[in-house]
Amino acid sequence: MIKNITVANFQSHKLTTLELHPGVNAIVGSSNSGKTAVLRALYWLRFNRPSGVDFVSHWNQDKNGNPVKSTTVDVQLTDSLGIQRRRAKDFNGYTIHDPRTEAPGKELEAVKTDVPEEIESALNMSDVNIQRQMDAPFLLSASSGEVARFFNRIIRLDLIDRVLSTAESRRRKIKQDIERLTESETGLAAEYDKMSWVEIAACLVDKSETLQRRMTTNRDRHGKISSLVSRIQGHRQECQELGWVATAESLLSRMAPIQARIQTTIDRRRRIQSLQTELTRLKSTAAELGWVTDAEYFVAKITPLRQHRDALTTRRRAVGEIQGAIEHYKAQLGALPDLSAAGSIIGQITEVQSRIAGNRQRRTTVESLYQDIKEYRQTIIAADRESQSLTAQLPAVCPLCGGPWGGKHEQH
Repeated sequence: MIKNITVANFQSHKLTTLELHPGVNAIVGSSNSGKTAVLRALYWLRFNRPSGVDFVSHWNQDKNGNPVKSTTVDVQLTDSLGIQRRRAKDFNGYTIHDPRTEAPGKELEAVKTDVPEEIESALNMSDVNIQRQMDAPFLLSASSGEVARFFNRIIRLDLIDRVLSTAESRRRKIKQDIERLTESETGLAAEYDKMSWVEIAACLVDKSETLQRRMTTNRDRHGKISSLVSRIQGHRQECQELGWVATAESLLSRMAPIQARIQTTIDRRRRIQSLQTELTRLKSTAAELGWVTDAEYFVAKITPLRQHRDALTTRRRAVGEIQGAIEHYKAQLGALPDLSAAGSIIGQITEVQSRIAGNRQRRTTVESLYQDIKEYRQTIIAADRESQSLTAQLPAVCPLCGGPWGGKHEQH
């Protein structure tokens, strides 16, 4: 319950304080004395209306005498709780003062026409608690429904009305949703029946996508083939332009044997020139070395004797080795106990070893002579070929006497 109310700089009130008593309080006075302004201030405190700053007066001034747009409405409750509604340049809201605590007043901002819940709970007021001069008599002009709602609100039965109203509203909304969904379901069923072609279209789309992928692949292949065809045509043109290469290669392949023959001829000519130079040198020294023919004859005789000597040396070496082995075996037999017929056996062994050594030596000699004969035969064949080749390359006349070849010129 409100004990007093203080209004400052609100319309016609510069600073007014009213002390209220328990029960009903009536504000009386002459016209334009500020009665309605007090009720309007109390209404602004409780319901945060009217909005704006038109009700702010000009009583407050700063140090320079300029008016300050600020106003306050303070109420003191019976439980010593104080509430202030203030509108200033830097603040628009409520302040709660509780003398039971040492904490400063708690400020609550006023947003639009909303009232903080703490303020509503502390004031515990409604429009029933305020009756203005021109208002109709309380409940006398109200309808029975309005009267019932009023008393329901007093005894908290309005909660049931709100619940029933909310339930009815939700029921209507749910019914509307059901009707809307039913209509939508009917429409969708009709649309579904009309869209039976969608499955066929989906199948066609799948086939179209497959064909599209194939077309893309074929397009890529076509591009690669076109590129290869262009390259082949370019290479073909190059081959046509380079047709002379095959002719040149054919001519080169034919020239190779000719070049080989020319090189062979050049080599033979150089060989003949070398032989002619060597022949000239030998002729110049032939008179001084007339004994060479006799020396060659003796060399030819000595060579077989030298070969026979080498063969005898080889046989002598083999015989020495066999004799050493025989002496070794004789020494071992001598160390043995007395054996009958040991001498006879040793003799037989010695004879057999001699025969084996002789046969082996003869075989070695024969193989050596056979190898020498092969080498001599190859040497004679090579010399004969070289002689024929040189004879064919010699000039048609004798280089010593200038006569034709044959007869005594061959001895030259």
